[in-house]
Amino acid sequence: MCYTLLMETKNEVRRKIKLTLNAMSSEERERESLEACRAFLLSDFYKNANCILSYIPLKKELDVSLVNQTALEDKKILCFPKCVTENVNKKEFNSLCFYTMNPSQSLESQIEKNTLCFEPKIEKLNPFVPWGKVCILVPGLAFTKEGCRLGRGKGYYDGFLLKAETWDCNFDACGICFSSQVVESLPVEDHDRRMDAIFASQRSRP
Repeated sequence: MCYTLLMETKNEVRRKIKLTLNAMSSEERERESLEACRAFLLSDFYKNANCILSYIPLKKELDVSLVNQTALEDKKILCFPKCVTENVNKKEFNSLCFYTMNPSQSLESQIEKNTLCFEPKIEKLNPFVPWGKVCILVPGLAFTKEGCRLGRGKGYYDGFLLKAETWDCNFDACGICFSSQVVESLPVEDHDRRMDAIFASQRSRP
């Protein structure tokens, strides 16, 4: 498939998924968020991890607040991402830089609203240093049961997951989403990393 056609196909999938998400009621969002979070919290991916690299959900994304709070209660290292642009060999690409939350303070006091989303207040926090067993909780617009993922098109998680491959420690990447975001197939590229598991309402796909 040529690049132009691939991009058009990805954008069409994004458009359809966004329409589905917009049609969900607040009750559906809350119920499915809790179900997906509980499935993840019961998994070995969560139980075996020292560090949970989570996220602060956008308005239409699955709410992972239960995971975030439980990770702190279980004394795991919890980190949130900040969107960044990095330069390697004079080539710029989007990526993420994760920062470690302070368990002695409320999460709300450690984040702030920027133009598009909430991000950590980096002047008060330490950058995440990979160690032990890391689990990255990855949002997205669509996933397949085989672990393929379609993001929002900016490449932040694509860039970060590529960087994570250079770590000296082990990590798992787990997609989490609403049940309507799990589809039969997705257009993928060679550099797209598959998720190690998908967690959604009433289903999990290792």
